[in-house]
Amino acid sequence: MILLWVVLFLPIIMANNFKRVSRIVYSSVETQGFLSCNGKPAKNIKIALLSKNVLNRTLTLNQTLTAVNGAFLIRGCANIFQGLKLNIGIAHQCNEPNRYCFHIINFLIPQSYISRNRFPFRRYNFGIIELDKVYGTQHVNCKKSIRKKVFKSSMKL
Repeated sequence: MILLWVVLFLPIIMANNFKRVSRIVYSSVETQGFLSCNGKPAKNIKIALLSKNVLNRTLTLNQTLTAVNGAFLIRGCANIFQGLKLNIGIAHQCNEPNRYCFHIINFLIPQSYISRNRFPFRRYNFGIIELDKVYGTQHVNCKKSIRKKVFKSSMKL
């Protein structure tokens, strides 16, 4: 009798548990903007979409470079375990005489523009970001060699 119960009901119980696990909540965002340095469009500037997770770790969701006119468009998706706070990080060398140093700026994306889906419903527009200004979240990171990756080691929230 017990064997019959296990054979009949165990697959149903296991299937219901797998359905609960597969319902992961996602956060997605899409942003755009323009970067300029001394009034001129800043081209080939690295932009990273970053998320800070529950364990206070910063993850890179996506990276892109600005176009010739300084425009960028970046989108990304994270599950609830990967990130709760989404922001963009910009690594640039505007007005920096040392070629091994990068100015890193972080901009937080408002929660109202973060969709609880795999695909974003709204796009957040940063407008024109002047890189020659000093921002509160800006810091300088200098490396001994230009070959080291800027985003992997230095972008922190």
